[in-house]
Amino acid sequence: MRMQENKIECIPLYSLNIFKTEVNNLNFEYLINYLYNLKKMLPSSSKSNIGGYQSPDNLYLDSNFFSLINIFNKIHNNITQSQNSKINSLWFNISSFTNYNDLHTHQNPPIYSDNKLSGVLYLQTPKNSGSIKLFNPLDLNSSLVIFPTKGDLLIFPQILPHSVSPNLSKEDRISIAFNYE
Repeated sequence: MRMQENKIECIPLYSLNIFKTEVNNLNFEYLINYLYNLKKMLPSSSKSNIGGYQSPDNLYLDSNFFSLINIFNKIHNNITQSQNSKINSLWFNISSFTNYNDLHTHQNPPIYSDNKLSGVLYLQTPKNSGSIKLFNPLDLNSSLVIFPTKGDLLIFPQILPHSVSPNLSKEDRISIAFNYE
């Protein structure tokens, strides 16, 4: 895969930055089919998903994801101006009708550090399939809601609490999430 230069938008939130860009040079259909095949073979994890499927988080070891990880790394390195970080967990989510993800962070243990980043790439986002809500870690009554579309890549601090609203579409919402160490 050859990466195109994409505009990277920085959305400031509570002195934390959320980065949004578009990854549009993927074979989405092939990738989605591959994920559905993996879903048949791998048990679902139970982390933040309510009713949906969440794969194990060790898919960064699967060579079929290496070219995608290279795309993520180029964008991450552009944001951080660092070549030292690497992905240490990668998984996918398939959320069917009414499935959602409860409030959670990706930091483990949950110690404040805004230099560890997480990301999510949206592969399939039918109309009414929900939004991601990013919360102010100091005031959970304050948040930013993003309605992602196919190809959107969000990168944000692991400490940032977030949730994903229920999918109200009859089609699946599909995303790939990852963490940097």
